[in-house]
Amino acid sequence: MCGKRGTQVHHRHPRQMGGSTTKWVNQPANLMLLCNACHRRIESERAWAYGRGLLLAHNQRALDVAVLTRHGWRYLDNDGGMREATPDE
Repeated sequence: MCGKRGTQVHHRHPRQMGGSTTKWVNQPANLMLLCNACHRRIESERAWAYGRGLLLAHNQRALDVAVLTRHGWRYLDNDGGMREATPDE
């Protein structure tokens, strides 16, 4: 998010308490590598994070929801890449 070197793996769709056996929860589109400060902000300002695609609701899929990065809105894919989200998406 901020451009600092990330040290914590953030799950956009939370694993829930105790982890998850759902295989897609650890796929790249659901993961972001963040610095400690950015990760703390997401966890403490949850409404802010949902509005930016940094957290996902139970019925949302990471592949289908753009995330606001420091480069703008992007869709993450499961190959570790991203593509720009167009305004009409």
